[in-house]
Amino acid sequence: MNANFEELIRDFIIEWCATRRDRKCTVNEEYLKRQAKVAEDIYSELNNANRSRLVILKAPTGSGKTEILASVFLMQWRTKDWFAGRLYWVEPMHALLRQMRDRLEIYAKLVNKSLRINEDHGEVINKTFLYTAPITLTTVDTLVYGYVAKRVQTWREHGVETGRYTLPAGLIMNSLAIFDETHLIQDEVFLGPRVLARVICSIVKAGGLVIFAIATLPKSVKEEFAKLCGDNGIREVTVNGPMRQVTVNIVNSSLIENIDTIPCNDFSIVIVNTVDRARDAYIRLRERCDKDNEGKVALIHSLMTRSDREEVYEKIRNAENLRNSGKGTGFILVGTQAVEVGIDFSFNRLYTELSPMDSLIQRIGRVGRRGVKGEATIFTELESPAPYNDETINVTHNQVNRLKTVDLSDVNAISNLLDGVYTSDLVERISSKGDELFYKSIDYLENLHLFAYPPDEETSEFLIRPSYYVDVVILDVDKLKHYDNNMNADEALTQLMSGNCVEMGNKVRILCSEDTIRMNMFKLSISELREGPLNKYQNLVSNLGNATSLGIYLLSFNIKDGLTADLINKAKEIRINFFAFERVNENKINYLLWNPPPLIAILSEVNNLPIYQHYIGLNTELIKPSQQATSKKRGRKGRKR
Repeated sequence: MNANFEELIRDFIIEWCATRRDRKCTVNEEYLKRQAKVAEDIYSELNNANRSRLVILKAPTGSGKTEILASVFLMQWRTKDWFAGRLYWVEPMHALLRQMRDRLEIYAKLVNKSLRINEDHGEVINKTFLYTAPITLTTVDTLVYGYVAKRVQTWREHGVETGRYTLPAGLIMNSLAIFDETHLIQDEVFLGPRVLARVICSIVKAGGLVIFAIATLPKSVKEEFAKLCGDNGIREVTVNGPMRQVTVNIVNSSLIENIDTIPCNDFSIVIVNTVDRARDAYIRLRERCDKDNEGKVALIHSLMTRSDREEVYEKIRNAENLRNSGKGTGFILVGTQAVEVGIDFSFNRLYTELSPMDSLIQRIGRVGRRGVKGEATIFTELESPAPYNDETINVTHNQVNRLKTVDLSDVNAISNLLDGVYTSDLVERISSKGDELFYKSIDYLENLHLFAYPPDEETSEFLIRPSYYVDVVILDVDKLKHYDNNMNADEALTQLMSGNCVEMGNKVRILCSEDTIRMNMFKLSISELREGPLNKYQNLVSNLGNATSLGIYLLSFNIKDGLTADLINKAKEIRINFFAFERVNENKINYLLWNPPPLIAILSEVNNLPIYQHYIGLNTELIKPSQQATSKKRGRKGRKR
């Protein structure tokens, strides 16, 4: 059967438009031909490859890149000509997986109604090891740490630890891996792009098929791929999007100082560089523009649970439906870097703080979609460059002062803007600050061999970012149900299945279902570049320990009391997974401070201290330095990612 990409991509768009109920969402037949040609070229490249190829797809935001990439893999179900039976769709952030899954599920059903899609967030509670479904959505960290044998199932056999160290690598080798917008893992010392380039080229040289899809690719990153993979293993494909120009205004003052000038009756997105300022902007805009609490102002950032973020995405969809029906009266989304990609909503106006050029281009890409006129206002005055590199911010500032419009449809024009900031000299200076971590990761990769134990973490360390994460579960005090002899096991299971948790004693032990834990989780970073008081995890534990140790919990696997044992047996009968958390003893706080576990749980409120608020997120005062924090180095043994 011939590969008709025009037909498949048209089907995708029509079905997606119908799902969104967007009357303005139509097929651009002229641009469809361009999309189909690019998809066909990539498909042919992969289908004819000798099990080894890296395709770099340069496509601007709003260019229909998702449809191009999805059609390349899913076309196999129509042609019955196979080059990969499994797909890993890799995003830079966890928040993007749910949105992309909704879209890919619609597209997959058009070629095979039984084709399954799942997510792998790399969570401690569900070690799926990249083996979830034929199409698995995952993050850069989860896939890479699986590939390098840092996230595998292990057990002791004859007194020796062993495990399926090569299983994730084997799965990846026989799959297509699509890295989507993964330039967003760029960090303050350029560690992520350097290490990722080596991992991707390692996969390609071992016979893997990889698509690296990106809207903004600095010349320095492209040169790194060419050096590591070799020119023969790389194919570069470019697609320019439909004409899309955004007017740019430069304001030499602070966005927060001008927050009250943002109109309430437009469809706008406000992006700032820190969670603190995002919360401040959200509260002030909500007080002025959403007095009746109609959901006209929403907030998204990294310190919000998955459940809250998904409810915000639903508010965005509702706002878009109202606008499409002519009933919309305005909507404002406030966010941090977490909204730079993945928000499938065309805003009219962007108000943003100054950020690095690649970040700014992504932010500007949130406006002017689907024929909507776009306007971006960049506020250049910052309290500090954090979390970005100060030199990158300064160079970007000089560049944006000359901007009047940005043509988001022109890949070459966007590349020129990036290359004007990320010169080889700047990249070298930034990279030098993280060279120690980089060389440790390279040493680990060089000592990683098939069918052998991974290098000892005590002597060899691997990082994809200059930080790693602790999973934080929020235990909502309003959803805790007391479990004692007055509540039988069946009633307790009913509570667990309905999204509540059950607590025993005076909140000494709390049990929650696996789904409840997953939906009430976020990730907190631990920096490898900063010590003690600047570490968010340490600050959280220290501050909670000082205020009250009653709010910190750890996973427990050694439960002996009769009530819990009865509940466990009942749950096994109906195949319900749940986990138990034990409250941390006050004497263990100091140990916990310097020995981060892979997961902790905290109550949403303790003794009238608000720890977490729905739709606002974690109380950020708790991740700021406390007087009790010191510069003592933490232990590294047994650290997990």
